[in-house]
Amino acid sequence: MNGTEIEAFVFNNGAYTSLDSLVNAMGQEWMAGRKILFDGTLREHIKKTQPALAGACAAAEKEYLDKNNEGNRIYFRWLCSYPGIRSMYWRGRDLGGLDAIAAKLESGDEEVRKLVLYLMKEQVFHNMVLSLGGRDELSAQVRYLERAYNKRDTAFEREGVVPMLERVLRGEKTFVFEGRSFLSPKDLAAYLQGYADRSPKTLAKAVRALFADENNLDPWFESWILMHGFQHELTLWKVRYQEGRGDKDDGPEDFVFDEDREPLIAAREQTPEAFALEVEGFDNRFVELLTRFADRISDPKIFEGLMSDYFPENRLQCYLLLKLYRMEIMRAIRDAEEIDLILTARFEKRLTDDFGVGAAFAGWAVATWCRCYGEKVLNKKSTAHTE
Repeated sequence: MNGTEIEAFVFNNGAYTSLDSLVNAMGQEWMAGRKILFDGTLREHIKKTQPALAGACAAAEKEYLDKNNEGNRIYFRWLCSYPGIRSMYWRGRDLGGLDAIAAKLESGDEEVRKLVLYLMKEQVFHNMVLSLGGRDELSAQVRYLERAYNKRDTAFEREGVVPMLERVLRGEKTFVFEGRSFLSPKDLAAYLQGYADRSPKTLAKAVRALFADENNLDPWFESWILMHGFQHELTLWKVRYQEGRGDKDDGPEDFVFDEDREPLIAAREQTPEAFALEVEGFDNRFVELLTRFADRISDPKIFEGLMSDYFPENRLQCYLLLKLYRMEIMRAIRDAEEIDLILTARFEKRLTDDFGVGAAFAGWAVATWCRCYGEKVLNKKSTAHTE
């Protein structure tokens, strides 16, 4: 048997030997499909040959026992999580694939809008995008929108996620600004440079049209930026404006596409091998900085200047360590009785989730702080592996 073949299963007067065909039939025959899922019939039939799916069936059964008034939602989410799904189904209605979903969102189909937002809230729509034939790049864009939609304590306008989602699903990579069509953000940046050459006020006035309000980009503009691969830049901007972390004094016209502004952006193509070569001897210099200037590094501007002086050739490493500094990793290390995996995992997750940092780079940065500041400066005991 291949990955989706099963022993013949009779469902709705048909015999199915393919899980893909069976699950899609269950989507179309909603109530009959619900029954064989929630009463354990499907799980029992596949538990020996398809243990992973049988486990998902068992989880859905348990959830239904606890919340049987939410049976349709539980069943809907289970269907959408199946990797062989060919359409989005709801109560027997075949809503089609990605193009059809985008068209229904554009037309104002309220039922589809609510279903998609439910999947976004559950943070599973990006997986369904892959199941429906979307590329990894598209799934990553949807994942970015899911995270924005689910974050609390942020000024993000959640209503804007629907037009953004509609646009990324359709893959529209042209943006119209002041009656002109732009194919890439750098083309737009070059156009805006004409305003900058006249005066900062002229640039600021022109750029205002790219914003919905002081905390949110225009949804069409933001989705366009996202589709061109500027996810990390958007994340940095959101941290600064929507989450209130970082300096906001310069105004929204500071949102530009100059990749030299952020060391992470400039160096994000760096390989782990090249990264490793650049950090030879890094620990000794970092410990020297932390001990020699112990009475001054509590000032963020001084610390940033010292990092620049000590490590002029290590832009990516400085970027990562400074991000953790602003997350108050020093205080977390000082307050901890010992450095453990819970502490390190927490800061690694923030770097990877909020800034798109690769796991290997995030691990190095957290380990360097724990090893150099925690173990060597403060003599803290460590139960985390920081080599």
